[in-house]
Amino acid sequence: MRHLLIIPFMALPLLGQGPGPVPKSNQQPTNTGIQQQSLDEIRTKAYQGDAEAQNTLGNIYHFGYLVQQDYFEAVKWYLKAANQGHKGAQLSLSRCYELGQGISKDSVEALKWQKAGREGPPDIRATVHSNYSDADYFPFILYADYVYKASYGELEVYVMHVNVNDEDKAEFLQTVRIDGTYKYTTVYYRKDNNGIKSSQYFKDGTVSEHMVLKFPLKIGTKWSEPNEMIPGKSFVHKVAAVGEIVIVPAGEFRDCVRIEHFNSNGSRSGSSWYAPGVGLVKDEPAKGVLVEFRSQH
Repeated sequence: MRHLLIIPFMALPLLGQGPGPVPKSNQQPTNTGIQQQSLDEIRTKAYQGDAEAQNTLGNIYHFGYLVQQDYFEAVKWYLKAANQGHKGAQLSLSRCYELGQGISKDSVEALKWQKAGREGPPDIRATVHSNYSDADYFPFILYADYVYKASYGELEVYVMHVNVNDEDKAEFLQTVRIDGTYKYTTVYYRKDNNGIKSSQYFKDGTVSEHMVLKFPLKIGTKWSEPNEMIPGKSFVHKVAAVGEIVIVPAGEFRDCVRIEHFNSNGSRSGSSWYAPGVGLVKDEPAKGVLVEFRSQH
């Protein structure tokens, strides 16, 4: 079965191996991710009681960015920030309790911290989705560069072409780095009133096509795709939530859409989160997280 990378990470494709990444444009976008030189400063502020730094340090340990991944250490810092009222830390702590990451599973504590993270005066998270178009959740930004860290290795996605006369079509170069080995492919995306679709062409002449996101992006929207391994069976995807906060090494992203994925037997296989103006920022269960997002816009 052939799958694409930028739609969820759990669908890792078998790509044609090449000698290395394809050279890019000479234009240099800005790096917005957490930098090595800032880690000491973040740690110092966290020890001084700064809730934002504590939450950031929790994220660093949670995702293993710049340090050895350590769920126990992540929970420690999330808890410190959560007790100071940091909403993002409260939601992250809720997720740790739900999944048993760094702490024993506890549905009561998970619900408590989830409620804490969502309580308070109405804010932009509950309503901002209506201020974006559906297409904003998978933007075609020329020369945008995404770097992801996942359980299988590192993935880089580069938007190398957007049609000048038809901005509803784009070409994404996707490079996987696993133990120093590079594999890359080109995936073609197009958008219309029905959603975002992808096409990948293989040397044997076959084409693999997928619906990445189906519009409208509202709770309950559902779509299915054939399970190529089991004739007559299908995978199902649905919009499970809007307006969520996602925290990854690249930063905090608000107003995210969460897509849940289901196997042919109906069991849930994972979730993917998309942020407006950026695209895919997190994927489970492959532990796919956005580490860097660079754009000239």
